[in-house]
Amino acid sequence: MLTPIWAITRKELKLWFQRPSQWIILFVAPFLFVAIMGQVFGGGSAPTVSVYLVVEEEGRAAKRAVDLLEDVKNVNLERLENRAEADRRVGQGQRMVAIIIPAGFGEALKTTQGAKVELIVDPAREQSAGLVMGQVNAALAPLLIDAEVARGVNTAFASARNDFGIDLTDANINTEDVQKFLTAALQGVVASQVQDAFNNPLVRVELQAASTTGMVVRAPTILEWLVPGYTLFFAFFLVGMLAQVLLDERVAGTFRRLLTMPTSRAAILLGKILPYFAITLLQIIGVIALCSLVFDVNLGSDPGAFLLVAAATAATVAGLGIMIAALVRSTGQAGSVPNLIATAMAVVSGAFFPSIRVPVIEYATPHHWAIRGFQDVMTRNLGIAGVADEVAILLGMAALFFVIGVWRFRFE
Repeated sequence: MLTPIWAITRKELKLWFQRPSQWIILFVAPFLFVAIMGQVFGGGSAPTVSVYLVVEEEGRAAKRAVDLLEDVKNVNLERLENRAEADRRVGQGQRMVAIIIPAGFGEALKTTQGAKVELIVDPAREQSAGLVMGQVNAALAPLLIDAEVARGVNTAFASARNDFGIDLTDANINTEDVQKFLTAALQGVVASQVQDAFNNPLVRVELQAASTTGMVVRAPTILEWLVPGYTLFFAFFLVGMLAQVLLDERVAGTFRRLLTMPTSRAAILLGKILPYFAITLLQIIGVIALCSLVFDVNLGSDPGAFLLVAAATAATVAGLGIMIAALVRSTGQAGSVPNLIATAMAVVSGAFFPSIRVPVIEYATPHHWAIRGFQDVMTRNLGIAGVADEVAILLGMAALFFVIGVWRFRFE
């Protein structure tokens, strides 16, 4: 039985080595995607968003606003000369937001209407840009507090003069100097009180780590999300390639000839999927290892656990390919349906980006369990026992896919 399986496997591998374009898709494309997304969002545990900044005045208030924005950890500012250039680039999708500190910003802070910081937003990413707006509002909070204090002092002096007829200039007192002094003093007191409230809040929120068994507990970095995520996204394109091969050979009558061999139908299909299992395993190990060398992504301390998750994932890819080939009705469907399913599963599971996922439904995707398994190894330093649940679920999915595929596959 092993001889015919090996013969079929060897033939498929030879055909694969004659298709260099497919190797590029599987190995080069995920690396490039990780490199691009890693450059855009950085390597921290929270995404770093690059935005444009245009400062149309150089007053003290505008300078302080820029200093506060530069202190935001998750926003990278790129200065541009003018508003028109920022609008053009955001409109082209180069960045999703441009922050504009308009001319007259400092003077507007002193008025009852107040000042404004403008955001030019890419319409295609308007919802994501709300995150930047929240960061900008939080960063400028100290400036807003100072402005409110200055406005309050100015209002008090104006009210004393207009409503009560009190005018300090009648006593040869420089009203402007007094206002500046009181404003500076109150700003210092209010800022101190606000900072003290943050440092010693009346209601504290304390974080307590769950009990661990010696594991490393930390949040995955963006790269530790993107590397396995994009590797899996492209690995699952093998599902469509396998389904296409099986449908083509059925149409060509190859299976009719194979059925004359003294072997079972399951063995024939096993010989067909073994090359795709091996190629998927090689792709996962190769791409993640390359990303580890180039981007310094930690692979954990247990190679055996890493290989086990990779092998279980590869088995799922191969099993899903057989099932899709058994369920689709034409070679056209075999070329489109698997890619649509692979893309949908990547989106649902968060493989594209950690904040983009569909809760609960993600558990039905092999991507979710594979990413979780890889992160258990890479970020939590777990071994084989620690990834047993993820591996068992992946192998269960692979077995289910294969059984359905063998049951429903039509050889003629």
